[in-house]
Amino acid sequence: MAVKKTELIQEEEEVTILPEEPTNAITIRDSDILNPEYDFDDKIGVATTVATSLKKVIQSQNLAINIQGNDYVTAEGWETLGTMLGCTPYVESVEEIQLGEKRHQFGYVATVSIRQGERIISRASAMAERNNNQKERPAVYSMAQTRALGKAYRMALSWIMKMAGYQPTPAEEMKKGE
Repeated sequence: MAVKKTELIQEEEEVTILPEEPTNAITIRDSDILNPEYDFDDKIGVATTVATSLKKVIQSQNLAINIQGNDYVTAEGWETLGTMLGCTPYVESVEEIQLGEKRHQFGYVATVSIRQGERIISRASAMAERNNNQKERPAVYSMAQTRALGKAYRMALSWIMKMAGYQPTPAEEMKKGE
């Protein structure tokens, strides 16, 4: 039995490789929005993309509360924005304060910082006091932290939240009846 050998002949094609065009475009990441070394126009472009994504998450997860016709984002929504930008909240302190002579007249003041890596980008303090809805100390303690967290995020990132179509004040700072 004879085996027929077939040769495959390929013609070599001449390929010309062109040098890449030099580009002046800088690619910045979401977390670079807060870096003062980058161009403002580049940061706005990325912030617009972040705001669009943020709005989808806030809507799908119901992270905004409508108060008198305006949408205010909850602390969880602010934390979502922070996470998108590589930010982390740190509770620095929580102190009890007495608001009167009676034992049941108390509140807490909390201070929270927002950090991106080792850099502190914002810090805020907020108070919560005992009222008819929050009778137990743990609830008031937690509310002081939540308010400080929302306020600290607002101080650094409210411009992006506004780009997403929401009020720049965290929902926890608003009185529901106003």
